[in-house]
Amino acid sequence: MYLNMSKTGTSTTVKLGNGMSLNMGNNGTYLNSGIPGSGIYSREKIIGGNKSTNTTTINDTSNVNSGSSSTAFWGCGTLTIIVILGTVISISADSSDWGWWFLGSIACLFGLFCLIFTNITSKQTPFVFDYDGEIKKVDSAIGNTKDDEVIKKELLSAYKECLIISQKIDNESKTLVALKEKNKAKYDNLIAEKESEIERLAEELEKNKYNAIEGCDDNTLECFKSVGLAFDNLLTAREVYYKNVTTNEEIRNHKKYSSDNNTNEFNFINCSSTIPELKISESPTTQLYLFPKFALIAKTLTDFDIVPIEKQSVDAVMAELGWVTGYVPHDCEITDRKYEYATKDGKKDMRYSYNPESCYVWYGAIRFSFLDDKLYVSDRIKCHDFSEKYAHYINLFRKDKIDTSHFMETESGRMMKNIVNINEELEKLTGK
Repeated sequence: MYLNMSKTGTSTTVKLGNGMSLNMGNNGTYLNSGIPGSGIYSREKIIGGNKSTNTTTINDTSNVNSGSSSTAFWGCGTLTIIVILGTVISISADSSDWGWWFLGSIACLFGLFCLIFTNITSKQTPFVFDYDGEIKKVDSAIGNTKDDEVIKKELLSAYKECLIISQKIDNESKTLVALKEKNKAKYDNLIAEKESEIERLAEELEKNKYNAIEGCDDNTLECFKSVGLAFDNLLTAREVYYKNVTTNEEIRNHKKYSSDNNTNEFNFINCSSTIPELKISESPTTQLYLFPKFALIAKTLTDFDIVPIEKQSVDAVMAELGWVTGYVPHDCEITDRKYEYATKDGKKDMRYSYNPESCYVWYGAIRFSFLDDKLYVSDRIKCHDFSEKYAHYINLFRKDKIDTSHFMETESGRMMKNIVNINEELEKLTGK
């Protein structure tokens, strides 16, 4: 649930999952639904406001196609008229040029095609979510879940309850819209009942969501918050890769992964903290979520694996890429440089117009115990900072807790201390 504040007042948005949300504010309550990432959505005013007839607006890519098709149609129609006039003039002038007849036929056929295409693309089909089908998927997933996978069963059960309640909200909202469209006073009491029922269901929906921070004290949540900040900082590195690679070419030819493409939205999980998330696979699309008490590796909303926090471990290592020619990120560590054609003293041989420079490069790499591959990060300080903070957080849940006071004596800690010492020396020298 989100609280939105603006110049016109405040409003509350309740996420219903699967591209649906309920927005309640001073201007009334709206039901928003759509397909995430597709541009298709529907917005219906279901509570509050005046007694005017409510209308549903559905915006999708067909509107753009429809507009362009209509433009093409009228343009072709104009061309057709010009060709017909040219044909008439040609015939009246006793010309034997049959080219006008040919062009006229082609233009008319093209205009007919544009007209048919315009009619097809201008039809707008509302998005209808298959609740029953999704609930069957959840039941099947629960049946295939082992008894000792407690968190996974609880998540799936919460998702099912949220789906059932969301379906009730959807049905009640459709009835409410139909009643308001009649715009008759005799339905006022029934409309008020439906509005109250929808609000009650929205509150019930929020209560049935999975609470991801249950049992976490303030100290734990504050520590988890620092993990999220370190992860966000890590993603600002020039290059971030998740892949099990053995050669420099494999790394450099691999697509940069980040959290900008959120495929699976687990809106039925409540968490007050920002959740680190990372796409770790393109095909099939797989997303990694780091929740306070477990890691979630998901392909879909019903196909995912859970790794409890106490069963996790993480560490960072140095990753030797070797000699790299061409673009080298400025935040990586370069230990040596050379040219393809060099003089005896190692300088660039100016006799060659094409003489690329190669750098010997080191990255940082994060190893998660529950993943097969490693996360490569060009900035080793950011890489080690996240690893240390997450390792410290995991340690809070371990029965055999380890001493984490030595964390600042690791490589990144020493590097950070060196930077601080250098800055202090510069301040003494410059007197600033």
